[in-house]
Amino acid sequence: MTTYRIYALCEPGTEEIRYVGITKQTLRARLRSHINEAKREIGSSYRENWIRKLLGQGLEPDILLLEETDDPEVEGYWITACREAGFQLVNGLALCKGLNSHSEEVKQKIAEASRRMWADPEKKAEISRKITGATTGR
Repeated sequence: MTTYRIYALCEPGTEEIRYVGITKQTLRARLRSHINEAKREIGSSYRENWIRKLLGQGLEPDILLLEETDDPEVEGYWITACREAGFQLVNGLALCKGLNSHSEEVKQKIAEASRRMWADPEKKAEISRKITGATTGR
């Protein structure tokens, strides 16, 4: 079974979530990849432009783990949830789905994962800290 990491790139210092992604890599390796992509100045995605702007100010985004899962479709759920929470994401719209557009199987997996996650007091506190910006990694 493959483990995917759903992560957020955040504004440094403020911990405002600006991008939600998925990776099989370590968070540190994925952050380095994002920074290297932006430095190459080949692409012009909102994400790359945002990271270039930070780099021009001598800053880098912070990265934090949102969830580990075996279901890569959960990334779309996180993008939607963060947008609905008011975060101004630089993600494209392709994976932004409302819960009604997921298959019944994916909805079931999301519901089960959510119940497990919120039933564990330590996990609940950890995620709450991450969403409010109290815990980040670089």
